[in-house]
Amino acid sequence: MGQEKTQTKLQLRERPILFSRRMVRAILNLRKTQTRRLVKTEACPYQKGDILYVRETWWQRPNGFPDRFPKLYYDASVVPWQHLPLKAAGWKKKPAIHLPKKDSRIKLRIEKVWQERLQDISAKDALAEGVDYGFYPLIAFSNLWNSIHKKPPRRWEDNPLVWVIKFELYEVKTWR
Repeated sequence: MGQEKTQTKLQLRERPILFSRRMVRAILNLRKTQTRRLVKTEACPYQKGDILYVRETWWQRPNGFPDRFPKLYYDASVVPWQHLPLKAAGWKKKPAIHLPKKDSRIKLRIEKVWQERLQDISAKDALAEGVDYGFYPLIAFSNLWNSIHKKPPRRWEDNPLVWVIKFELYEVKTWR
């Protein structure tokens, strides 16, 4: 019986993970292979081998629209100048949190998970976070972090404890 419990604990899971338009593009361009998430509990919610299905911002086809059009467009694949025509045609922009699992096009496989202080990130790891290439990847990463985490104790300056999740691109679905 104890062995059954252990096997259940080690069972690999599929879990959702949210990424911004910019980070989805970095994943698809194979520039993003790490993400950092705030530590909220002592137990790690992620483990090696888990599959993360990416939730991203998307555009929903209006009711009554011809079926020859896809039922959705992924915002990261829509060039900004296309937003106005989509809006004008009645398409609704939906937040990543509302993307159904069945419509997720990107799956990531976790290779490694560890805990560290946010400011312990190296320049190499900052680049693996998908920040723009340049002379100052740590500054670019700290700016990205603070654009998401604006209040204490989550800001770069607060140096919170984070889970570092190293992943590989596992699957990308094509248009439906």
